Amino acid sequence: MPLPLHNMLTLRYSTTSLSDGIPVLVVPNATTDVVRMDLVADGGKYSRPNPLHALLTTRMLREGTPQHSARDIADTLDWHGAWLELSVSHFHSYVTLYALGRCFASTCQLVSELVATPTFPDERLRTVVENNRRQFLVARQKGNVIALRHLTTALYGPGHPLARAVDESDYDAVTRQQLVDTWQALFSHPSRLSIVLSGNVTPDVLSNVESCFGTLPQDPYAPRVPNADTRTILSTPCHPADGATFDQPLRVSRDRAQASISIGCLVMPVDDDDYPAFRLLNTVLGGYFGSRLMQSVREEGGYTYGISSDLAPGNMHTTFTISCECRSDSVDIVLDEVRRQLQRLIDEPVGDDELQRVRNYSIGELCRTYEGIFAKADALVYLRNYGLPATHLDRCFDAVRTTTPQQLQSLAARYLRPDAMKVVVVE
Repeated sequence: MPLPLHNMLTLRYSTTSLSDGIPVLVVPNATTDVVRMDLVADGGKYSRPNPLHALLTTRMLREGTPQHSARDIADTLDWHGAWLELSVSHFHSYVTLYALGRCFASTCQLVSELVATPTFPDERLRTVVENNRRQFLVARQKGNVIALRHLTTALYGPGHPLARAVDESDYDAVTRQQLVDTWQALFSHPSRLSIVLSGNVTPDVLSNVESCFGTLPQDPYAPRVPNADTRTILSTPCHPADGATFDQPLRVSRDRAQASISIGCLVMPVDDDDYPAFRLLNTVLGGYFGSRLMQSVREEGGYTYGISSDLAPGNMHTTFTISCECRSDSVDIVLDEVRRQLQRLIDEPVGDDELQRVRNYSIGELCRTYEGIFAKADALVYLRNYGLPATHLDRCFDAVRTTTPQQLQSLAARYLRPDAMKVVVVE
């Protein structure tokens, strides 16, 4: 007999800790032979003086240790059929290993070596920096990237830490010593690390993790390089830029036939009581293919191939954005229609038929998002990083089922006023 939907979304996990204090969260599933290990470090691109430091440090972990060269590391992972992902977010850095259960001991040992004793070889550093520079130069030519960059500055104010964008000169300024310092800040202290294990997590897997990460070597004479305090950064007052409104959009000239539009505002933090219902409101407006913005701007008007609204959750606030691309001569029409749809949510309650359709879509999307064991691991990392209880997913599910049209209208009046939006157009 299938489990009720509510039980399917319930996140079940256990917790333990290693000898050096690193917490370990376990999401088991014995039906797969794959084990995933997420090593999460407290510190990301906004925790360092240069936004590139955490990114390049994390990516350089696989470029050499005293025992293995970059080629040796790549060959060992390939031989065992393992996959290693290295990534960063605003305030966290991630080392993620996927390995078959029978190969986990060897690959886990290799990953612990990468984390504990990276060498940051100069020749590999220059290659990694140049590869990332080329990706940056390509991305910064895209209209949507330019628009989002200007929107972020407009929302936070040019002096805010979260408005600090990467420039090409930042790549020239990167040194090996800066990455060594960043490694010390992110990865060399167990108090800043946590591990999430998912998949076929057997007692042997737990024993392997203990032997590899339970006694991470630490140099007692090495200075503990501090990270910027996350809460201090997030609580820094925002001073939104003047202008950039629907009546006077910030227009950035790039001599483009197609314009990129970014519209947004800062709303409640992710742990706020309003957040789960606001997710539903976002879906009504622009969160799926049948949304109001898609119907009015794409299907009826034919002004764009796609338009969407999205939420980027945060501890102090969530960033709400609407984005699309259209012909330059259609920009004003699109802006008028977006403003009309925002005002409509404020003036009129969502109809019962439309709300039921959105409920059905949202329930399906929640089930799809959290149906696999590794998706549940992603959810656990998310909850851990934002300090949310496991019941947060249940609250989001309950909001889909129970939020009324009147509650959605009240949320729209509180958070989606057109005069509270910042508007950027790159054309």
